[in-house]
Amino acid sequence: MRTLYIQFPIVGPYRTPLIVMEWILIFLCFELGAIFLMKYKDASIEKRSEQDISYTILFWSFGSQWIWYILSDYYAPTTEVREVFLTIGYFTLMTGALFFIFVMERNKVFFKKYLFTMIFATT
Repeated sequence: MRTLYIQFPIVGPYRTPLIVMEWILIFLCFELGAIFLMKYKDASIEKRSEQDISYTILFWSFGSQWIWYILSDYYAPTTEVREVFLTIGYFTLMTGALFFIFVMERNKVFFKKYLFTMIFATT
């Protein structure tokens, strides 16, 4: 069985194409978040939905997570710094997901009111 060995920070001929693809993903995440924010701002006050803001936060937190991943994969000088960057990225996405689920439960879109939020917050 072969072991996959990846050296960090990523170097070599595939560094540039990989980082370009990741920046495209980040741009798309922030763009989708901006679309939901514009949708919220352009709607009349009666038709505004907090769900659009929660989708904005979800996409922006996912994009922020990928920025921390890029920092950890391409620019972290040591393993310890890489682990800190990855932890910050995970925390960013978890915070955005918690906010998203909280707003959806407050509007009773998915589940019983605040059931998942309480379970998620305690774990």
